[in-house]
Amino acid sequence: MKRFLPAFLMMLAVLYTVSLQAQTIVSTTPSNRNVVLEEFTGVKCPNCPDGHRVANLISEQNPDRIFQVNLHGYTPTIPDYRVPDGTTIIYYFQPTFYPSAQINRQAFTGGEGPQGTVLDRYFWGSKTDSVLAAPSCVNVAAHSVIDFDTRELTVLVEVYYTGNAQQSTNNLTVMLLQNDILGAQDGGSTYNPAQMENGKYIHMHMLRDVISNTGAFGDPISPTTAGSFISKSYTYQIPDSINHVYVDLYNLDILAFVSESQGDITTACKSSIERLDGESINPRIVAGRQVPTNTCNHMVKASIDLHNLGTSSIENLKLEYTLNGNAFTYHVPGTIVPDETATIELPEIYLGIGQSKKLTVKILELNGVPVDPSTRYLKKDINLTKPVGLTNVDSVNVKIWQDRNGSETTWKVFSSDNTVIAEGGPYPNLAQSGTKLREQKVYIPNADCYTFVIYDSYGNGINNWYGAGSYQIITYVGEILASGDGKFEKTDTRMISKYAPGTTVSVSVTPENSTFGSVSGGGNINFGEITMLNATPKAGYQFDSWTINGTIISRNPLFIYQCVENCEIIGNFREINSIPKLNESAVKVFPNPANDVLAVDYSGIIHSYEIYNICGQLVKKETGMENRISVKELSKGVYVLRIHTKDGIKQQRFVKN
Repeated sequence: MKRFLPAFLMMLAVLYTVSLQAQTIVSTTPSNRNVVLEEFTGVKCPNCPDGHRVANLISEQNPDRIFQVNLHGYTPTIPDYRVPDGTTIIYYFQPTFYPSAQINRQAFTGGEGPQGTVLDRYFWGSKTDSVLAAPSCVNVAAHSVIDFDTRELTVLVEVYYTGNAQQSTNNLTVMLLQNDILGAQDGGSTYNPAQMENGKYIHMHMLRDVISNTGAFGDPISPTTAGSFISKSYTYQIPDSINHVYVDLYNLDILAFVSESQGDITTACKSSIERLDGESINPRIVAGRQVPTNTCNHMVKASIDLHNLGTSSIENLKLEYTLNGNAFTYHVPGTIVPDETATIELPEIYLGIGQSKKLTVKILELNGVPVDPSTRYLKKDINLTKPVGLTNVDSVNVKIWQDRNGSETTWKVFSSDNTVIAEGGPYPNLAQSGTKLREQKVYIPNADCYTFVIYDSYGNGINNWYGAGSYQIITYVGEILASGDGKFEKTDTRMISKYAPGTTVSVSVTPENSTFGSVSGGGNINFGEITMLNATPKAGYQFDSWTINGTIISRNPLFIYQCVENCEIIGNFREINSIPKLNESAVKVFPNPANDVLAVDYSGIIHSYEIYNICGQLVKKETGMENRISVKELSKGVYVLRIHTKDGIKQQRFVKN
């Protein structure tokens, strides 16, 4: 990213003396209002995480038009997340319960507090919709520069009136917000587990300071008639910490909004941010999710969102993703430019038997340079659920727990040729927020792969601020074949495989090269049953992996496979001495023989290690390791240790006493 601070400062100086024709970043086209959702919250409030969850769902529907602000009050804590300007705002609007929120500080019927602006979370969604649909008489835009050397923040805000405001003088407020603050939070794991990380809560959108010149409610601006243009600049010294909470320069948002005096926010914007002399390479994995598939097998997909906060483009990104103890690497194609958030879909991976498993994604290399994959922002855990429900019954029940807005909910069941064999909804709306069970029997007489898709026409799923809806596909004996928590946007998908009693599938198991080793298992297996696969390497070779159509499904030579389709499974081996080696003096491993621990003397980054027994079978593996390897649990005998580094692989035999 270019350093343009001198030009930026010159622009600020010019803007003091020029007329409307010099405005640079604010639009002059009339538009509707944007929303500031100010949430009154607190660490000791056990229901507040549910408020955060509801606010997140609302803002996800309109990510460029809804801006969250978390105002901490309630009971003081250590560290104290309250700030003076936040306390001033809370005192003025006087919320009587937590969590509660204001939507553009507007008074609504049913609103509480002396201004009538404080709303329960069950009303946030509908009130937000009404504000978004209302026209605004003013537009606002902002651009900010953060100098990492001096921690100085410079903000340029431009305001343009497309119509006449109610008051002859309005207020312009600029807020400094911070995200990703790890700390305590009552009720976090119960009401918003998505924001929990290693037992701590991820606080978002937290007000840190109001940087307008005249206090918590901003600076007066005028004139406010159609065609008026106003430009203001602010300089703010960002402290290292606020109330003992470190202020991370990479996790800041700057929010600017125009209001009629202290209340009635007309519209708002989030400032773009230019970072000067920050880290050249600085990616952060900000989200991860399972990607729906449309096949009845054990393969799943996942994706991550990666935000490039550095000043340089990322052109060579290497990821590692681990599932079932198997680690895979993926070189991401393309370029991620500064300040871009890219969605990266990982290659298909074998989930295997089980309802839910954890996929761990880590960044290994950036532009060819290894990084520490244990760093918080460079890894992400994603929970993967089984992709297909197996059954031999002729009918199932589709159970939908709708939310209040049942008229938005429909569903369909497709056969493998995309024929719709059943459908349901829309449903009558409920009188108030909550859920109601809708149940329908679906006949599935043929052995086939079926796709269930649930739709929400509004795009906020059925588990939001209007009720905690969900769904199940269940047999008459109560076996749940598929389910979902209702937290989706437009659609959610599940697969069901119907098979006839006595159906068998052919599982062919062969070695890639019989010279390297032999394999056993497979054959004609009853549908849904398991077969045990075993790989035995010959002298001088070791087992590498099991693959289906080139996709690795396991690196364990002894592997349990559940049979749901005809397939060919290949056992792959490789020569033990075919691996690139490090200089022997670069890595030293001791003691040998070892009792409990092996120490590794190496100055670089160790990506992972593997330990094989004398038969070539993998007995232990770890990624992101320290320079000590526990071998206490190994039986006495001779083993081969393989250490993976950027520069190559160190392989050494050792004896376990």
